[in-house]
Amino acid sequence: MSRRRRAATAAVATCALLAASVATASSAAAAGDGAASSRVTRDGRIITSILTGGTIRPRGGGAAPRTVWLTLTDAELAYLLQLVSLDPTFDSPLLDVLLPLAEAAPAQGADVQIRITDGRFDGTARLVPAEATAAPQVLARRMITTLPALPRATSPPVGAGVVVGEPVFTSFTDEVWATEVDRTLTAGGVTARVRAHPVGFTVRSGDPEDHRTVTCSGPGRPYDPDDPASARRQARRPGACTMAYRSATGVDGRRDRWYGDVTVIWRAEWTTDGATWRSLGDIPQISVVARRVTTASTAIESTG
Repeated sequence: MSRRRRAATAAVATCALLAASVATASSAAAAGDGAASSRVTRDGRIITSILTGGTIRPRGGGAAPRTVWLTLTDAELAYLLQLVSLDPTFDSPLLDVLLPLAEAAPAQGADVQIRITDGRFDGTARLVPAEATAAPQVLARRMITTLPALPRATSPPVGAGVVVGEPVFTSFTDEVWATEVDRTLTAGGVTARVRAHPVGFTVRSGDPEDHRTVTCSGPGRPYDPDDPASARRQARRPGACTMAYRSATGVDGRRDRWYGDVTVIWRAEWTTDGATWRSLGDIPQISVVARRVTTASTAIESTG
């Protein structure tokens, strides 16, 4: 294994450090080209385009500018690092930029930018000094590093193969969903109490034939193996959060897994006096899910 590969994989362990030292999670502004209207979107369209070489569409329609630098968000960087950890075959010029960023001191804030030429990522990436940000934005960044990973129930369980067309359930128990984070953080000389709670989550399959994002309010409804209703009937019930794969893995030259994600959305707020609370917006917390998909019949299993 090369030094570059070993270091890139090790960089995954510094994901929290990256989240605290790169661009804000609320947007990804174009830098270095004031006429640019393209941006990296939180739902993963740009990440997919980076990996597949697909066209990166500009915001609001119209033609993409010929050349523009786009700043990746905390969420996209976290996604990339997790993908590296799960897929040892992943290779991209981005690794040459992510590695120096991971090795940088925490105080050396920097943004990762990618260059888009004629609407496509052209393989060029760079580190630039992070612009000065207001205290709320810095607090939002640091909140990402304090949010706990919420254990979820999935059916079929993670690690088990799933069947094309069959619903995959994702949910959280009421106890887990009641999790609240309440911390004191300091940013730019401002000491604030910051709190957050989960309000919803999104699920993406990673199937190249299905780029949709399933958005779920609340904790979702688990699959009940003791219910006589079929999995598909249960999937249509209020509160159920399900998705289905459209194509199998490991056949016709396809990779052996699809890499999707579950993103928990945390609503955060902050105060300096304990009385007046101000919004920090919604903070995404991404976890990557690798799935093998077959066309064979199998039974839906209980939570795992």
